[in-house]
Amino acid sequence: MSPRCVGARPPRRRNRKARISGLQLAPGSSVTETIELSADSARVVVAPAVGGSIAAFQCDGEAILRPTPERALAEGAVRSFACFPLIPFSNRIADATLHWTGREYGLTRYIDAEPHAIHGNGWQRTWSVTRHEPSRLAIELEHDASGARAREWPFPYRARQRFALVADALVATLQLGLDIENTGGDAFPFGLGWHPYFGRDG
Repeated sequence: MSPRCVGARPPRRRNRKARISGLQLAPGSSVTETIELSADSARVVVAPAVGGSIAAFQCDGEAILRPTPERALAEGAVRSFACFPLIPFSNRIADATLHWTGREYGLTRYIDAEPHAIHGNGWQRTWSVTRHEPSRLAIELEHDASGARAREWPFPYRARQRFALVADALVATLQLGLDIENTGGDAFPFGLGWHPYFGRDG
């Protein structure tokens, strides 16, 4: 008997199968490099080079998160991925200007149609793999806030993400961890989280 995925609702069969053929790299392929974790019938695919994003999460062959289209994988189009991290802040900072301790810091606008800074810079950066096992992955982002990077976020930090698929005879669970460490001398505001996308019918 296969374990069921914790938090997975019974799938609606229409248009719910994950299309993941593009996640298998062929020689000469331009598809973004990914790392696949698996435990029994559950699998998660992570793209460290594309914002440390999740490209797919499946259980029993059914997509739990919206599968990433092959074109988005090839182009590294992070906003079309299944999930990406929000760090060192989520949502928006008005007019792409951070007001902190009496100073103003201009921030990068990653979306042309958006007048505000949005979701931090972690989703725009390449993360480094620090640990990789069949069902576990740890990745890290070092932000030095020097030169042009200061417009992404004016304070240096180190971020870590952890992914683990844990399964027993009855249940499969995807465990996520995200933390941030201030690597500079000045205090700064921060927030963190993830931006998951779920498929829908209709």
